[in-house]
Amino acid sequence: MSARALVVGLDAGDAFLLGRFGAEGGVQRFSSFARDAATFRLANPLATIGGGVWEELNIGRSCGRVGVFFPGRQLHTGETAPRQVEVDEVDPRALWTVASDAGKRVAVIDVPHSVSPKELNGVFVSGWGTHDRFYGAESLPANLLGELRDRHGGYPLWSRPWPRRTTAACDGHDGTPEQYEQLLDDLLEGIERKTALLLDVLGREEWDLFACGFSEAHCSGHQLLHFLDGAAPEGHDRLAKGIRIVYERLDSALGRLIDAAGPGVTVFAVASHSFVDPTGGQQLMPEVLVRLGYGSGHGASAKSA
Repeated sequence: MSARALVVGLDAGDAFLLGRFGAEGGVQRFSSFARDAATFRLANPLATIGGGVWEELNIGRSCGRVGVFFPGRQLHTGETAPRQVEVDEVDPRALWTVASDAGKRVAVIDVPHSVSPKELNGVFVSGWGTHDRFYGAESLPANLLGELRDRHGGYPLWSRPWPRRTTAACDGHDGTPEQYEQLLDDLLEGIERKTALLLDVLGREEWDLFACGFSEAHCSGHQLLHFLDGAAPEGHDRLAKGIRIVYERLDSALGRLIDAAGPGVTVFAVASHSFVDPTGGQQLMPEVLVRLGYGSGHGASAKSA
């Protein structure tokens, strides 16, 4: 056995699309896994904004209590302008630090929005191939990230010379059909490299907990969902199936990890949140509060961690 417990996070993995593709005969490993497993729907209150989902999944506490709800740009107590959350403002305690403190051997690879603890009974890597790099890329031990890059290369999307308008890996292309095609290729190559990297670390020793994340569902949801059901540009028919191709590749990766973890492993697969039109208005609150003059002195912002 390579792992007693395996946690695989599909960042912005859309449960509705997984159900649709499964009903159409795709994502067979995920579908069979879901049929045989206990399933439940997350009840996070942030139904229309996903910025706080992973903080809650990682630490088991409401993002309203810890003050990290939109780490790329949010208000902080006593400040009048939204800004990014800094790494030293994030509590590194998480489910894996609890396991580590209990003497369990743990590996944590690219779980979204995670930050490295100072000590861990195991290994930690963040930012190698995630959708966002709010807190940079780091590892514990410090040389592990460089070693993995030497063995498996860099993440394709973060290696592109595209000018990036945001901190997200997939938002720097110029919007042409050709670069959408390149984006799809990079996502598929990213899944392959990530899977090889994870299998490498998984096979190094016996882990009590192995937690990892894939971000390609997030990028494909932002960039390829509008092509679904035949809305692709002329001559680029593959883009109409692009998001399904990504989900199929993620399904294969999930199966390979489960097989490699060995018999008797307990598996947790998390599809974190779906893609819908923003309707709640939470994303407008920082601007509204600042413009109305309530950015300081009125308790308008969440307390930062």
